[in-house]
Amino acid sequence: NKLPFGNYKLMLIGNAPAAALQGDYHQWGDLKLLYSAPDHTNDLFAALLPFTVDCNCTTHLQTKLRRLLGVVKCEFKNLPQEVSEVEVILHHVNSRLEKGGSYTQPTSISKRVATGNPSSSDPFDILLGTFPPDPSTPAAYELKLYTPGKEAPFFSQIISERIPIYRNQLTEMITEISDGKIHFMIRLDTDWDDYIDGGEIEIN
Repeated sequence: NKLPFGNYKLMLIGNAPAAALQGDYHQWGDLKLLYSAPDHTNDLFAALLPFTVDCNCTTHLQTKLRRLLGVVKCEFKNLPQEVSEVEVILHHVNSRLEKGGSYTQPTSISKRVATGNPSSSDPFDILLGTFPPDPSTPAAYELKLYTPGKEAPFFSQIISERIPIYRNQLTEMITEISDGKIHFMIRLDTDWDDYIDGGEIEIN
């Protein structure tokens, strides 16, 4: 079928499960995206392509999908051998993307992963993709460490520093244990570009 002459907007969404899409797809501005749980989400991309039909001809259009998530890499150095699982929790991140690119509905997300008993010389990391927080309420980072067979963590701490999480940016949370003390460092990779590096990051 041919489109009548006029102006159009084509929304392209990649990797979004059906349960993450809400609203009327045919009503501009009514579509909303919901954040999926960290253990079930793929990297989420979208593009909005405006175009005009003003002739009875074939037109080739091109666009690029852009990442909708911020990516947080939690890296751990010198983990003690007795640490069997690590849990990271991000507080105050958002769970919904609405018209105009607004992120709303604050929530907390967590991911608990077995360490596989890495040696002290091998870094261990956890990757999460998340919708960014509201600028007025920055994200908070909570770390829990577990020993084998225990449901309760033997270590739990919320980091008081502001955690910068932005759409299509890589935030690195580096945790290092040295002389019995835990040290934290936050690094925002502002040069990270999803066009170049996005295919090299697997969130799951």
